[in-house]
Amino acid sequence: MPMGPACATFVTYPARLAGKTLANMVFVGPVDPTGNNWFPKDQMAMGIPINIAMKMDEDLEKSFIIKRHDVAYPKVRCEIKK
Repeated sequence: MPMGPACATFVTYPARLAGKTLANMVFVGPVDPTGNNWFPKDQMAMGIPINIAMKMDEDLEKSFIIKRHDVAYPKVRCEIKK
């Protein structure tokens, strides 16, 4: 997980607009504490470079999302207790 503002996780790092950002990396976050008041606490986001997103779309028919839709998007979601 990268450090920095939420916008870096969602846009700057995946688009490689920041110096020394590695190619073909998927970023999970946000880890920025200023996002705590607006980002849902029970969710995380991924920043995906466009080339990886396009490859994911091309392989969608082979993906578990299509083959196991009930696993990828369950009708009943269990609450994780802390």
